Amino acid sequence: MSNYQQKNKASNNIFPESLRFKDLSKSIIFKHGIVSMISAIIDFGLFTIMVEYLEKTIFLSHLLGFSTATIFGFYAHSFFTFEINKIEFKRLLLFIVQIILVFNIGLFLLEFMVDIGFEPTIAKPIQLFFTFFLNITIGKKITFIVK
Repeated sequence: MSNYQQKNKASNNIFPESLRFKDLSKSIIFKHGIVSMISAIIDFGLFTIMVEYLEKTIFLSHLLGFSTATIFGFYAHSFFTFEINKIEFKRLLLFIVQIILVFNIGLFLLEFMVDIGFEPTIAKPIQLFFTFFLNITIGKKITFIVK
């Protein structure tokens, strides 16, 4: 077996290097998963209520779901996942940049999928899947770096 095969077999990881939590404990990974799952449920739930039952636009539905889930996620990750005792102004600014970027990419994906024929409630989970990995990468590399 080559060195490459041994290394890849040993790591047995399907995710790119930027998405791996190699320096984090299993409890942090578990906590991250819980917070992310709750955030996704909040986002999808509010989006569905807004677009399906209140017949609001994709933009307004995405704005409400994303914003609510993001505020929850920021505080939950800060205090529960990473146990950061205080929120620094710099971290908050970085997070604002992160959410503006992810919001707009998510909105683009949603509108694109709806335009090509997807139902909004089918497009939303697909969008959440893609933006989840983007959020992990930005959060890990920039926003939630614990000093």
